[in-house]
Amino acid sequence: MKLRSMTVLMVSGLVALSAQAFEIKGISPGMSKKDFVAKFGEPPLSDFTIATIAAKFNVTAVKFDGKDRLASLYFVFDLDEFDDMLDAIKSKYPAMRCRSYTITNRSGVRVPQRICELEDSTGLLSLTRLNVGLNGSVLSILSKEERDAILKEHEERINKDI
Repeated sequence: MKLRSMTVLMVSGLVALSAQAFEIKGISPGMSKKDFVAKFGEPPLSDFTIATIAAKFNVTAVKFDGKDRLASLYFVFDLDEFDDMLDAIKSKYPAMRCRSYTITNRSGVRVPQRICELEDSTGLLSLTRLNVGLNGSVLSILSKEERDAILKEHEERINKDI
């Protein structure tokens, strides 16, 4: 899954740590499926917004773990709305840290990239300006266990190729 592989890039960088658990629109890592469904309906979510920004593909990917706790949520939205989303998130969580750099796409065009992250004891909140495979921005919520599993999978894949 392209979102999952892109997440490896997000969770491997400098992360701001928060003493307070984060939540976005009442969604937090590890929340029960029962509570999630009661509030938003059965996933995948359609016609879902965050900070009045609509999902790009009208579907938001949600995954629960074996204990029916939220493992991940990927909200893909239009690139043009990245700054508005970042402003909304940083107004609530000013400790979120960002890093910027430039990537080169397959056509040789240099494109600005920005990744912002906030981590607490429950998981990781990340905001990525450009996901090349989706041609959009992604807000991700990952539980600590999901984040650790992604990093482990990535490390194992890399070590097999050495």
